[in-house]
Amino acid sequence: MTRAAAMRGGDAPVQRYLSGGVATVAAEATLREVARKLMAVESGALVVGSTDRVDGVVSERDVVRAIGLGRDLDGCRAADVARTDLVYCDPSTTMAEVGALMTAESVRHVLVGGPSRLVGIVSARDVLLARSQA
Repeated sequence: MTRAAAMRGGDAPVQRYLSGGVATVAAEATLREVARKLMAVESGALVVGSTDRVDGVVSERDVVRAIGLGRDLDGCRAADVARTDLVYCDPSTTMAEVGALMTAESVRHVLVGGPSRLVGIVSARDVLLARSQA
């Protein structure tokens, strides 16, 4: 396999699929603010906190679940619904390895870096994109 072929698809490191920055939201943000930010940045998840201090991840599914449970969009906060059992990987982890990690941990988003040095997020959609480029 050539080096170029090895850098496509599942063999590529996650850092190849990271976009500009990490979209964040304050823990105190209302779910309405979370939904608006998700739409504005065209993302399926936001980091609650900052790239220097990750408190959790809030996703579209979290917002929908809260609505389904009758939670008030203006009274419920990002921290109230954010997932805090987070899964991390190194930027050099391959997309195939991240896909396996997502399956094993039953998550759709894996944080790249660490709680105090976050560099990105990889989504299940990113893993599918990498597989389609193989």
